[in-house]
Amino acid sequence: MVFFSFFAVASLFGIFASLYFDNTKLSPALGGEYTEGIVGYPRFINPLYGPNNEVDKDLILLVYSGLTKRNSRGAIVLDAAKSYKADDEKIYTFTIKDNIYWHDGKKLTADDVVFTIKSIQDKNYNSPLRASWSDITVQKIDDYTAQFKLSKASGAFLSLLTTGILPKHIWEKVPVANINLAESNNKPVGSGHYKFKSFVKDKLGVIKSYQLEANKSYYDAKPYIEKLNLKFFPDYTSAVNALDSRQIDGLAFVPSEARSALKLKSRLDSYGAALPQYNAIFFNGNQNTILKDKSVRKALTLGIDRKKIVKEALEGDGEVIDGPILPGFLSDDGKSALNLYDKEAAQKLLTDAGWLLKDGEKYRAKKKDKLKIVLMTIEKSQNVKVAGIIKSNWEEIGAEAELKIVSAATIAKDYIYNRKFEALLFGEMYSPDLDPHSYWHSSAAKYPGLNLAQYSNSKADALLDAARKSSDKEVRQKKYQEFQAILAEDFAAIFLWQPKYTYYVDKKVQGMQISNIVTPSDRFYNLFGAYINTRRILK
Repeated sequence: MVFFSFFAVASLFGIFASLYFDNTKLSPALGGEYTEGIVGYPRFINPLYGPNNEVDKDLILLVYSGLTKRNSRGAIVLDAAKSYKADDEKIYTFTIKDNIYWHDGKKLTADDVVFTIKSIQDKNYNSPLRASWSDITVQKIDDYTAQFKLSKASGAFLSLLTTGILPKHIWEKVPVANINLAESNNKPVGSGHYKFKSFVKDKLGVIKSYQLEANKSYYDAKPYIEKLNLKFFPDYTSAVNALDSRQIDGLAFVPSEARSALKLKSRLDSYGAALPQYNAIFFNGNQNTILKDKSVRKALTLGIDRKKIVKEALEGDGEVIDGPILPGFLSDDGKSALNLYDKEAAQKLLTDAGWLLKDGEKYRAKKKDKLKIVLMTIEKSQNVKVAGIIKSNWEEIGAEAELKIVSAATIAKDYIYNRKFEALLFGEMYSPDLDPHSYWHSSAAKYPGLNLAQYSNSKADALLDAARKSSDKEVRQKKYQEFQAILAEDFAAIFLWQPKYTYYVDKKVQGMQISNIVTPSDRFYNLFGAYINTRRILK
């Protein structure tokens, strides 16, 4: 009898369990603790000075809010702003959400927005953001409305507004002369997803870790992970060791040379995010007249096996590209000119242009001129490996390549500023406004401009000017694609690869989705929707 009673109870339990699991599903729940390792140390957790330090930018993004932000795909969307209207792309009127509270309980208003911008513009604060705001005025319309007036239309304006908003009631009490000494630089009061809880310093006063907690009064979708800790390390070796010894749950950016040292990869998920950065070879015909010949530049372009570079030199840590308009950032269609590897076509181009390979000779010549190029790059293992493959590729088509490896610390001062290179293997990373104007417009051909190829084309200039003035995404993309088509025809540079930002996170963290990030700090936009704890809810 006892046996049958037990069997009946077990059967009922099984039925209820089956019904429970059939009619419910796992859902993210508040709670859990995540610790991330970061190489570097914080200095000023203050939006006015964020661009000076990548670690500061990480904390600023976690603690502060801007009128706009980037979503998980890198696009600009509204944040503290509820809406805005633009008049002739020169006057922007923003309505601020009225349910935003600072972490100390006071309300965020237009006064805080105006105070922040005027502080940036005040030369006494010495903010690195000042130049970007120099031709913009701001005024309060009412408690939840702020208006901006631009001296000229700018497609980058909305990205400027990702700057974190400062609480006026705290910072207006701090004399400008003492701003670097203010306690709120290290104990920030923001309005973002996470709020400051504590930090730990060593005996020398260096901050070794930060403890943050979820802002339960956050005005939008609240983060699930309740406790967020950041631990700081002097280098990747110590950070990787901490990851292996479970002192941290994740590591922000793990370079390929450091990944090979990881022992506990099985407990980690790897995320590869695309960065708005490209590596290319920039030609300089003023240092080597051979490179003024378009046929030579095209042959050198077709003569490089970019897939081999990504596979062997980068260990798969990149994507092959052939232009500066990167898919997912400045372009959505992924189209390209496809000037990819074709050794036979490269050889024919050189022969047709009079660069002949005589019997018994390894390199081509044209009358008394030898086909020789000096390829310069920085003293970095990855770049040196890439340069070696390029040298081999060019020699296969009859072009002699001499490698010149220089210190990363001196390359800008000694070679880039005065354009003393023939061909330069180098990387360029877009600023947060994702505007290629500074890198390819003829006005930037000389120092301090960043147009390393000294490229000059009036049609290309006009397209870059037009794109810069428009805030319409589709208009900008169309102009950029037209610009890239012109650039591809001129072969002013050889575009090689777009690097990946590899991010390791413990498998206990679920729901991470990373595709494109504009700055390394943007990885946290993906963490805000991630979770550790779960609960069952009805389907």
